[in-house]
Amino acid sequence: DRRAEFRRKGILFSSNRVSDTLVTERLDTILPLGKFDVFFFDLESRDPELVRITRTPMFDERHPIGVDSAHFAFLSDENGIFNRQAGYLEPYIAFHQVSVFLKDGSEVKALNDRQTGEWPLDRVLEFLAPLDSMRFYPVYKKRPLSWNQTNYDRNIAEQHLSFRSGKLVETMVRDEKTVFYVSKPNPAITAPARLTRYRELSYRQAGLPVPPQPEIDDSSLTPDNAPLEPQVAKQDTTEVIPPGWTFQVPEYLTTAPPGATQQDAEQPRPPKPAKTDDRDRETGVRPDSVPAPRRPLKAQKPLAQVVKNMPVHRFNPSQIIPYRLKFRTDYVSTSLDNNLLFGGMETFASSPDGFQTPPPGILIKANFKDLLENYVLEAGFRLPTTFNGAEYYLWFDDKKRRLDKRYALYRRTLVNELNEGTQGSPPLQMRTNTILGFYELRYPIDAFLSIRGRATLRQDKSILLSTNEVTLGTPDYAEQRAALGFSVVYDNTVDIDLNLKTGTRAKLYGEVVKRFDLNFQPEWSLKFNKGLMTVIGLDARHYQLLDRRSILAVRLAAATSFGKEKILYYLGGVENWIFPKFNENIPLPQGGDFSYQTIATNVRGFNQNIRNGNSFALINTELRVPIFKYFSRKPVMGNFWRNFQLVGFFDVGTAWQGLSPYDGDNPINIVYYYQTAGTPPSPIVTVKVNYYRDPLVAGYGLGVRALIFGMYLRADYGWGIESREIQKPIFHFALGTDF
Repeated sequence: DRRAEFRRKGILFSSNRVSDTLVTERLDTILPLGKFDVFFFDLESRDPELVRITRTPMFDERHPIGVDSAHFAFLSDENGIFNRQAGYLEPYIAFHQVSVFLKDGSEVKALNDRQTGEWPLDRVLEFLAPLDSMRFYPVYKKRPLSWNQTNYDRNIAEQHLSFRSGKLVETMVRDEKTVFYVSKPNPAITAPARLTRYRELSYRQAGLPVPPQPEIDDSSLTPDNAPLEPQVAKQDTTEVIPPGWTFQVPEYLTTAPPGATQQDAEQPRPPKPAKTDDRDRETGVRPDSVPAPRRPLKAQKPLAQVVKNMPVHRFNPSQIIPYRLKFRTDYVSTSLDNNLLFGGMETFASSPDGFQTPPPGILIKANFKDLLENYVLEAGFRLPTTFNGAEYYLWFDDKKRRLDKRYALYRRTLVNELNEGTQGSPPLQMRTNTILGFYELRYPIDAFLSIRGRATLRQDKSILLSTNEVTLGTPDYAEQRAALGFSVVYDNTVDIDLNLKTGTRAKLYGEVVKRFDLNFQPEWSLKFNKGLMTVIGLDARHYQLLDRRSILAVRLAAATSFGKEKILYYLGGVENWIFPKFNENIPLPQGGDFSYQTIATNVRGFNQNIRNGNSFALINTELRVPIFKYFSRKPVMGNFWRNFQLVGFFDVGTAWQGLSPYDGDNPINIVYYYQTAGTPPSPIVTVKVNYYRDPLVAGYGLGVRALIFGMYLRADYGWGIESREIQKPIFHFALGTDF
């Protein structure tokens, strides 16, 4: 059966790639520049050398589809309008090859001489051992044969084919409305498309000859192979511009070249007549009955030569209307989360007894962009479910030039209870107001690497509320700080699916913070405190694709703070923990040199504060398996089933105070006990007890990831390892993706 020669199992795709061979590139994506061609990847041979269906440097080919087991179709603007073309792959003898088998069992392959067609056996055998046998055989490859099928008066926007119903759908725009045309696919249809005026001028501008325009015999079109829309009559379709409008158009686009006609389009060469014997059982058409392919165009002239021949026109700014700034709503969203916004560092003065993870809150945000997306504006508001405060933020991005700028304002109000109160008196409450403003600059080095710098002004003000007579007359406490930060960001990750990536991303950052006191009452004063706070940190993540579905994710995070003031890091727990727990058994470092406090996650199997200090380092490892994707060879459509993942994890990390986590004076190994000797005013006895706690802790376990009601939930069950002993397992339930 010769029809089997034309049947192929593979992938048709449109690309602007310049090479016909599949290779691993340093860049993960190619920008959509230049013209697109259609390629075919053979799934049977898995040959990295692609079959180039089209080679048209002046035209675009998009939306390739498979019509049946042998034929394909795609959209091409070869005549100036996107019309459909069809074709098939024909095997041909690319070259002949000879295999020379020697008596020692080795084999040598040689190609025939392309110049003379003779075998260079004399040159091959001259250096070989005694000959045993030879085998001659041809090497077959595939080449495309294509022809035009439609001659519409406007572009086909998209095309789709349903194999079950056997119907082809084309999308067009008519009278500002999207119209769908349904027909049965028939690869035997041929309808030469006439060249538009635009395509004719593009030929002449490139210095290429305009293809001849043969006559079209409309009487040969039958109802079975006639186009969906009537063909446009040959006439001059040039619009007459009404008086009062003026356009700046180069002369070579408004004046017809010598010898050019004013007709709207012209046709390519007529196809060969189709044969009717030995038809395919699916389409009723034999593959070799289609017309012969059109030959590729000659090479274009260099761009510099084309530009040199173009006329020069004087620019008239009075006739140019500038772009007017116009914003549109990009999205408005509502979600439930407890992310730490804008740095997420709590002041140590507002809660010196431990870090308080923000409760889940309803976050409402709206994003606005201008027409060209040079400017982006976003505003957000979050109300916690405990109703003890609120958060507001507003940021504006200026992306008009390569150097991006961001301006942001953030305000948060939070009310905390300092104690439970005594009988007959309400508890003490403190309200903390945080106002943050920063200015950031981002400069991209390439598609993946960028350097960033920002300046920050922050004020934290703590106010004791008048809920108790003790708080009456207590002055407010305010802290102001200015900071300068610098970071280098690298990111070449590609999203495969939700919480599944491939690639590497890393951020190396540093920041210098200076505290100052600004007062307006009783008189204006500005005073800078002595010393600085310096922060240096790293967060690097790598995602390795193990197969087509599962990935191995590894994260390295570390940071340290030093200087006049420091940041206290609490190690343990997970990020965005919904029901967090704080470990009260680990003592906090003594001294008043901490200005901020934050959590260092993830170390699953422990509560927060399993270790603490002004420095931390940790490594997270996760194996993410979308289990339901392995049960079906087809794409999983449901959001829950597609994004459901089983996770195996291992975490290890430490946090310490001072230079080394193994220092004997590390605060985690020292506990003070105080007791009064006798009755007051007897002296207080202080007992210092030294423990041995291994500064390094680890955790391992299993987890589940699922998308439920639009929220990505993480559930982890982990066993902690402290001082080489396995602890009782702890369940962590959190929001958000990744680590």
